[in-house]
Parts: sequence; C-alpha cells; structure tokens
Amino acid sequence: MAIFRLLRRLGAIVFVAAAALAVALIVRTSPDPIPRSDIRVMASGLNEAAAIGVPHHFLMSDATRAAHAALLSRVEGGAVLDVQDSAAYRRVFQSVLHDNQRFLGRFDAELTVLQDPAPAAPNNVAGHGIAGHHDHHDVSARKNFAAMLGNLRRLDAAGSSFERIRFANVVQKDLVDLISHLGVAPHTVSIGYAAPAEPWPDRQLGDLFEAMTMAFKTAQFEPVHSLPYWQAIDLALDRYADLIFETQSRIHSATASWERRIAGHFLSAQTLAPPVDFNRPLRPR
Repeated sequence: MAIFRLLRRLGAIVFVAAAALAVALIVRTSPDPIPRSDIRVMASGLNEAAAIGVPHHFLMSDATRAAHAALLSRVEGGAVLDVQDSAAYRRVFQSVLHDNQRFLGRFDAELTVLQDPAPAAPNNVAGHGIAGHHDHHDVSARKNFAAMLGNLRRLDAAGSSFERIRFANVVQKDLVDLISHLGVAPHTVSIGYAAPAEPWPDRQLGDLFEAMTMAFKTAQFEPVHSLPYWQAIDLALDRYADLIFETQSRIHSATASWERRIAGHFLSAQTLAPPVDFNRPLRPR
C-alpha cells in the first residue's frame, strides 16, 4: 500500500507542477499584437532554420555530409554558387528530403509526395520535371494554406471561448507550417510557378500567399546566394511577414484578450512552435 500512496503523491506533485507551468506560460503570454518589424525578423529566422538548419544539421546523414563536405561548407558560409554547383547542391538537398519523407510526414499532414510530376516541364537543374518520388512543395504549401483559411473561417464562426482558443491556436501553427514547405523550396529540384486553378476565397490573404510562393519559386531558378536569389528570398519573406501580420489582425478581431493568452501568439509555446534560435547568425551575404 505504501507504494500506491507514493505513486499518488508523485502524481499529485507532477500535476501541480504542470498546472503551475501552464499558468505561468499563460500569464507571461502577451495578448498584444506582435509588431510587423519583429515578425519580419522571425520570418528570417524561420527561413534559415527551414533552408539550412534542419536539412543540414538534423536530417542529413553523416555519410551525405562527408561526401559533399566542401559544397555544403560553401553553402553554409554564404558563398555564391555558379549554375553547375547550384544544380549539384539542389540534387543533394533533394536526396536528403527524399530520405526523410516518412519521418517528416509524421509531423505534417499536408506533405504531398508525387511520382515524377510534370515530366515535360523545364526544371531548375537543366532537365525536366521532378524525377522520382518527392514532396511537391507547391502542392503541400497550398494544402497547408487552404487548411489555414478553413481554420480562420471556423474561428470567425466559433460560438464559444473554447472554440475560439482552439482555432486561434491552430491558425498560428498553420502559419509556421507554411515556411516548412516553402523555406526549403529554393534549394530543391523543381519546376516553375503555376497559378492556382481558382482564386482563393480570401483574396487578400490569398494574394499575399501566392506572392510569397511565386518569390520562393523565383529563387529556385537562380544560382544559390546570387543577388537575384537573395532579392527573391527577401521579397518572399516580406510577403510572409505581411501574411502573418494580417492573419494576426484577423485573430485579434475575433478573440478576447484572455483567450489570446491561452491560445498563444505566433511562435509561442502554446502552438508547439519549433525551437528557433533568433540570435543565431544568418548566412552572410
């Protein structure tokens, strides 16, 4: 019986500690809007994590890193690659994502793997199509964005605080997931931008998302770290920041201050945001 009393006591301690942490988190969460300038800094940090941090330092095997050490070192150091080296790097990057598809799919319901899409379309490595079985980032990102718009509509229609907290939280997570799809895109093998078959139901947010997507797709076809590459990346991140800021405004208009403390804001712990170090140096230009 003593062991059961001990287990109950330990369980009570864990419960109280978890409740105290949750209360502290909620109290420390600001319900006020994040300034756009801060959001833009966050966008750059998230992009760096998506484009370099996670693929190079978490997903990549030691064997792949050893086989392409010189090329990877140049990329991580911000060196400008020529057309041939850019194509070689994108093939390596593509193989890393391919090898981790199953793992990545566990955390991303929108990840869309296609077999040999658009075989006749020119790609960005002097060939055609996307040969093999790969995530098509354009499709995945649009599925992610469609889910976000759906959750925003549910937030607007919510009839209870529980629903508003839930959907405000999910929309913030959707916003982060967008960069996980598009941040990697400029370093992959891909085909050119194609507009959606139909306009987005929310034209304002839809136009921002498509402008972001188009700019990332432009960067896909430029030599890595060239001036046109960085100009396209900066444009993409500007539109991403606009999208986050406008979505934040929608959330604030639909929720009360105390609801936002519980739901969390963009990149707050409540949204299970990725641990991004915003003090980490970005690639030099």
